[in-house]
Amino acid sequence: MNLHPSDTRGRLAYRTDIDGLRAVAVLVVICFHLNFGVSGGFVGVDVFFVISGYLITGIIVAALEEKNFSIREFYARRARRILPALVSTILASSLAAGLIFYPPELVAFAKSAIAAVLFYANVHFLSMSEYFAPTAKTIPLLHLWSLGIEEQFYILFPPLVILCMRFSRKVLLIVLSAFCASSLAASQLTLADNPASAFYLLPFRGFELLLGCLVSLSAPKVSCRSRFGAEATALAGATLVVVPIVSFNAATAFPGLAAAIPSLGAALIIGAGEANSTIVSKLLSGQLVAGIGRASYSLYLVHWPVIVFGSRLFPGTPSTWFGIGALATSFITALLNYRFVEQPIRHAAGPGSSSRALAISAAAIASLCALFGWTVHEDGFRPGTEGKIQRVLAFLNYDHDRLYRDRECYLSADQDFSLTSMSGCLPRGAGIPAILWGDSHAMHLYPGLRPAFEKKGYALGVLTASACAPILGYRTPERPKCTAFNAAALQAILSLEPRLVILSARWPTDDASVALLDRTSTQLTEAGIKVAIIGESPLYKIDVPLIVAKRLQAYDESRTARGELDLESGFLQWSDRVLSARFAGHKDVKFISVVDALCPRMDCPLTDEEGTPVHFDTAHLTKEGSILFAKVLTPLILR
Repeated sequence: MNLHPSDTRGRLAYRTDIDGLRAVAVLVVICFHLNFGVSGGFVGVDVFFVISGYLITGIIVAALEEKNFSIREFYARRARRILPALVSTILASSLAAGLIFYPPELVAFAKSAIAAVLFYANVHFLSMSEYFAPTAKTIPLLHLWSLGIEEQFYILFPPLVILCMRFSRKVLLIVLSAFCASSLAASQLTLADNPASAFYLLPFRGFELLLGCLVSLSAPKVSCRSRFGAEATALAGATLVVVPIVSFNAATAFPGLAAAIPSLGAALIIGAGEANSTIVSKLLSGQLVAGIGRASYSLYLVHWPVIVFGSRLFPGTPSTWFGIGALATSFITALLNYRFVEQPIRHAAGPGSSSRALAISAAAIASLCALFGWTVHEDGFRPGTEGKIQRVLAFLNYDHDRLYRDRECYLSADQDFSLTSMSGCLPRGAGIPAILWGDSHAMHLYPGLRPAFEKKGYALGVLTASACAPILGYRTPERPKCTAFNAAALQAILSLEPRLVILSARWPTDDASVALLDRTSTQLTEAGIKVAIIGESPLYKIDVPLIVAKRLQAYDESRTARGELDLESGFLQWSDRVLSARFAGHKDVKFISVVDALCPRMDCPLTDEEGTPVHFDTAHLTKEGSILFAKVLTPLILR
């Protein structure tokens, strides 16, 4: 993502069409992040990877063939290219974080900044990718995961090229082809068990960079010599890029074979333009498009912090106006970064410049690590925060594992259903048996519902798995084991013959999923089981402890949400409309709207009477919140 065509030496000439391709890649990524109707815009990152692989191979191989390759010079050029814009972005983000974030958030930011400057952001964010991790739009440096992959590749790739080129270019081509095929196969296989690792780690994304490497090695020999062949190849490549941009979405299993489609498309566009100017390359070489491409590194770096901090500062802004403002701000900030930081430093060379660049880079990295390490050590400078606010903010690090009986009654993504291991989650005692079945939005009700149901003569058990709505046949790329879990859970429920089953989840509302939910509830009712479907729990734009802390800071101790300012009210109302319409009039199936029960005017409770937050993030309940919700929901469920 950080190589530029003008960085190349030797046989690779500057190509404006590659800059244009970079522009397309960064624009679709930004449009995806701003929800501008580009559901598969995330594939822009894959296009960046291919371009980077193509360019780095050209640089190294050309220099080796000319007998003038220097590892020190190579890394010095990378440092001059990568670090100035990166450091300026992180420093600007640090200033914004210091002004806007509370101490626990500052600690998290500092840890991510250390990971970013040491180029292991992808590994860091993988370690944070468990279900209850902070939402993406609260992590300003999250997008730097891709930079981590590239820099790790740049560290490992040159020695491999040097070794293979001691034999021949053909040996290098064979070795890289084998690595590319192995990486793609590993990526696809890993999706079945660990999609987060497949997304974040180099071994499972390396095939995208390696496709670019293979194009660089093979294009001079196999590039389309005929005009027609070049045009056809470029058009095929453009199709393979555009179709995923408009058709992929959150339900697409990714990366794996799906990522190979746009990656191959980018490789074909680059390869076709190697020897012939095509219609596609001419379109990509337009002055405006190529200009955006030249600044694409800075634009990529700044756009996500702009979105994150902007969302925090202007939470109630309509999405269209926010998107326009964020896009304009990103372009202005990126151009300033490109013009006054990235370009001057990158082209500042002179006697001993390589050694000087590496020394300055090392000093900059060490200084940043010291700054952010101090922030972590000082606990985000927590002592300066008033006591009541500190108490509320502590819920951002809420220990939910024991409350939610994590990995026992609430299964993680890597766990398979086992009735034996989940026996402690089943109804116990002499009460009327009932089961709560669903995902975390079921589990967070259990601490309150279980004692409330006991008082009514029921024994309530629970069967839940993360991000797995209780819908037979439901599939989600995030949780490959969800389908098997639900099938096994249903069989367990039928064997237990409970009087009542309560279904609760973060509900998918597409027609296919709702139809499957209908079929699931029918199977239960046909077995003589009454069914209660609990509607969507309140969903907030930022973590509830932050909302409460902000109010306390303004000497406002009000305890309820303020409609669209705080809540994702449009989503909540839509979900309730879809589900209530589907199950209206169903015999033995009752739909209960949590929003109607607890938030009649979108004034959901933020805290209990003691000032304890009801939620510890944007949706999930604390113990106190579960008890509060259970008081209202229990009579509605049992009525």
